[in-house]
Amino acid sequence: MLRVGNITRLDPETVRTTIDDPEAGLWDNTIYAIVFGGFVERIGASKGPLRARCRQTDRYLTNFLRGKCPPQNERELGIWRECFERHGTGMIYARVGPMVTTDFGPYNDYLAIENVLLSTYKRELRLNNSHFR
Repeated sequence: MLRVGNITRLDPETVRTTIDDPEAGLWDNTIYAIVFGGFVERIGASKGPLRARCRQTDRYLTNFLRGKCPPQNERELGIWRECFERHGTGMIYARVGPMVTTDFGPYNDYLAIENVLLSTYKRELRLNNSHFR
């Protein structure tokens, strides 16, 4: 994976992800990792553009921090707060998933790669609610 950006809490209630490479923001079928202080905290995948997925994360985290956090996400909110307070900024790593050719045609295997990473890092991933799709 390549380091493509940062996720930062701008103020106590606002999160913003910055993609450093404009081309990376347009990548489809990506696998990404959010890393704080050298620890992988979240693994995810995005079928659509990576930038759109990052904006979605910014929106829901900002809403959580503004008091609009559903009860099922309270645990996750506490971890996000801890990560931002301890490390300030997280790093975003990403890559486009591999194309695989089968008898049924080619497809992007990004979800299988996500599952491998979820399995590999499952003990460390504090910000993933499930470890397998």
